[in-house]
Amino acid sequence: MPAPISVFLLAAGYGSRPQPFTNNWPKYLIPINGRPLLEYWLHTVRQIRSATVLVNTHYLADAAQCFLDRLVFKLWVKGIHEPELKGTAERFV
Repeated sequence: MPAPISVFLLAAGYGSRPQPFTNNWPKYLIPINGRPLLEYWLHTVRQIRSATVLVNTHYLADAAQCFLDRLVFKLWVKGIHEPELKGTAERFV
């Protein structure tokens, strides 16, 4: 049986391209067909049975943490607040 994997979801950006939708919500909490985008991501991650799921946050981080504190996610997903953006993940690819 393969070792469980860890997942790190990058969600700290400002979401400037989808404005004005992101004026009050981080882009990953914008509903798509009635469900926040992050919920779709986490559902997919849950299907691969990852050992650890981390979600980095920055813009409107309190809204993200409130979402992640829901019982359905609280035991297996952890929000990591990035107080100062370090730049894009593009430079690491």
